[in-house]
Amino acid sequence: MSNFKALPIKTRCWNCGAEHNRTVSIMEREDGPNDGELSFCFKCGHFAIWDSSLTDGVRKPNPSENDRLKASKAAQRMKTLWAIHMVRQEEWDPKSTAKED
Repeated sequence: MSNFKALPIKTRCWNCGAEHNRTVSIMEREDGPNDGELSFCFKCGHFAIWDSSLTDGVRKPNPSENDRLKASKAAQRMKTLWAIHMVRQEEWDPKSTAKED
């Protein structure tokens, strides 16, 4: 079983502006992500593409990349798992804004 290693790489989501202060690679390697590789915002659930030339570190996927993400079963599974996690987090969060009946 692989151990995920958190790397101290700062990024800002292109969609929601969330600042992330680390990244976790699902690949077994010591270095950080390479330009063009996939990233994911755990706050809003949008994919991004690594780009070290940008201040924020990631960019919005272009139309071709979006098409590949939509066709990828693994990418769609990741979004589904993220959505399930977010729903469960809301259900268990004592500060939830859900209205009581």
